[in-house]
Amino acid sequence: MLNEYKIVKRENINEDILSESEFSDYELYQILEQNGYKTHNENLRILKEGLSRGKYDIAEGDDGYEHKNIELCGRGFRLPIHYDAYSGEEILDNDRKSLDSFLSKLPSMSRTIKQKAMAYIMGDIKGKVSDEASKFSDFKFEKDADVFKFIKPQYIYIPRASGKVAIMCTYRFDLGHGIAITADLKGNAVSISSQDYIL
Repeated sequence: MLNEYKIVKRENINEDILSESEFSDYELYQILEQNGYKTHNENLRILKEGLSRGKYDIAEGDDGYEHKNIELCGRGFRLPIHYDAYSGEEILDNDRKSLDSFLSKLPSMSRTIKQKAMAYIMGDIKGKVSDEASKFSDFKFEKDADVFKFIKPQYIYIPRASGKVAIMCTYRFDLGHGIAITADLKGNAVSISSQDYIL
């Protein structure tokens, strides 16, 4: 059974962007039905064209958040998008553009993200004396090291009017503060920090 999905109409549309839907026609028919639309070919065509042009998005579940598929360090994730805005407050066009820019640049940043995340983690482990951290104190950074032994992406956060986008992650050795992988889109720089620095 397909999860519950909502068809969300986007306010800011870029007609120049064309993208393939991640859903099969069969799944799109189910999504149309879940949203109260008749399941015929014309509605399928409208939905597919709207998705490819960025007119519509499909939000997973009933959490109310838009979701995006990303690939990070060779692994795929579907993450909710959290804008820095109060309930009912309008999301700034520049913040939506920051998200789009970040998603387009993410594949080229993946290697840098992995290197900086592993450097942060290894530096942090050396400073900790807990039993769990000491298990990894001799861990050597290698080209194929699995960063996901230590972090797990949870959501994408866009601070209001900052030109920055962060992937917020849980962190094995600091569950209370986690890790933020932050891209400063103005300077094309990537930084790794506690989530406290970006929230």
